[in-house]
Amino acid sequence: MRIVLTMVGIALGLGIAVVAGVYGWQEYESTRPAVTPVSTTSTIVEEKKTETSTPKPVEVSAPKTDPTMQPAPVVVPSTPKPAPTPSVPSAPSATKPATPATSTPQAPKPAQTAPAQMQTPGTPPAQQPVPGEDKPIAEPETPIVATAEKLAQLMVGMTEDNVVQAMGVEGVMTPDESLPNYTPDGWYEVRWPNPDGSYIAGLFSDRGTLANITPFNMPGAETWTATPWYAVPRWLNDKLEGNSIPVRVAAVDVVEAQAGVYQFRGPLANAEGQVLGSISGSYYLQDPSGRFTRAVEGSYEYALANGAVDSNTFQFTE
Repeated sequence: MRIVLTMVGIALGLGIAVVAGVYGWQEYESTRPAVTPVSTTSTIVEEKKTETSTPKPVEVSAPKTDPTMQPAPVVVPSTPKPAPTPSVPSAPSATKPATPATSTPQAPKPAQTAPAQMQTPGTPPAQQPVPGEDKPIAEPETPIVATAEKLAQLMVGMTEDNVVQAMGVEGVMTPDESLPNYTPDGWYEVRWPNPDGSYIAGLFSDRGTLANITPFNMPGAETWTATPWYAVPRWLNDKLEGNSIPVRVAAVDVVEAQAGVYQFRGPLANAEGQVLGSISGSYYLQDPSGRFTRAVEGSYEYALANGAVDSNTFQFTE
């Protein structure tokens, strides 16, 4: 509202200045002959004092002449210079208020995609990969080494070279830390594995001769596991463990005394592999009288930690 009043005041001031100028001009014209004084009338267009109206310029009517009037001497006052008009900020447009500047949201840029490669005329199309070509070339399967036929060729007392020749390939040495407990010091094991996890393990004595053979998960191994070289150590170890005797027999030397009767002897070692004594006896198969299927009897002797000796006899039947 103040802005509108200010603008009205400015317009009135400008109108007065215009009237004064016109009045001076009329005085000048009145000194000339045959010119009658002119009455001037200022018509100010009434303005609407509203917030949306703008000041309109003052309309000044043209001077009218009256032939009956005589010119009257008029002293023309010196026209004072108008005082400088104070700077007033311009009012906003009445018909359209100022709109605050707002940032125009930009549309998201489309994702850039690599331009499709144009195929040059006459150029053969790129070869598409064939499914399976990116896979490594399959290595040939490991052949089956441990078989029942090769197991039948092995005999206790063979050298390692003889065993390798019978198996057809070199075996894999078992690390010392992976050897079973009660393995005598200086003895070692070599395995011939199959892809399915089955294997033949040869236990060699400190003299480098085959002392025992262990087939694992092998079909057709029943013939070997029924022999005294395999059956006697396992039966004796079950009895030694059952009676809490701290020694085991790793292998036995077997001699067939007569049909169905075998003499055996083997070393006794503790869990750390120290050989402390020996065990010996007889092994019987298929008693003709039918009293047993198999039987074993004998004696053992080994040194105790305190220096004493433990010895005893045994007899077991099935």
